[in-house]
Amino acid sequence: MNSKNASIVLLSSKSSPSPNNSVAVLFQVNMAVAGELANRVLGYIKQIQPEYLVELYSGSGIFSILAAECLPSLHCTGVELDGEAVRTAAVNAEEHGVADRCRFYSDDAACFRIGR
Repeated sequence: MNSKNASIVLLSSKSSPSPNNSVAVLFQVNMAVAGELANRVLGYIKQIQPEYLVELYSGSGIFSILAAECLPSLHCTGVELDGEAVRTAAVNAEEHGVADRCRFYSDDAACFRIGR
């Protein structure tokens, strides 16, 4: 993968398998590339040592949480349209001990503006 031309697409999908309006939520991760992608992102974060990270289309918060675990001074903001994914990200951050430095918001990542 050429890092200069790499693009990252993270997908989440929902399904409603039952006719009684109960909804099952599935967070889909491409396991074939997830580990390599995480290693590359963490490598960049270690090199540049940012204070803040904004993860657009954050899903369940995987990259923000990994980054916060890797760099104890890092503060992360995740933006995801899917409210269930945002709630899952908050629980994941709590379980990994980084909830004080990782915040997740339900919003349209395509329209998100830093500092609002």
